[in-house]
Amino acid sequence: MTIVIFGQGTANMCDWIQCANGGICQPAEGSTLGYKCRCQFGFTGTLCESRLNITTCVRNPCLHNGNCTVTNDYQVKCTCPKGYTGTRCEISI
Repeated sequence: MTIVIFGQGTANMCDWIQCANGGICQPAEGSTLGYKCRCQFGFTGTLCESRLNITTCVRNPCLHNGNCTVTNDYQVKCTCPKGYTGTRCEISI
């Protein structure tokens, strides 16, 4: 969503939205909000305001048989098998 500010030009919603806990705001055309927060591992919610439950690894967010662990500060960490890397083992190397 682009906002027109008369006499000022245009701006996107991320100029005003601050995602919590290290989340990154991205414009999202077609979204009713006009933005989407891309949350860091361990957080969820519209603004990344909620910490994921420690049982998050039950659903195993790690791809390609990566090993999921929850750190002491409740972050989800994926340990990737050989041949894969990335936050969720999503990148083939």
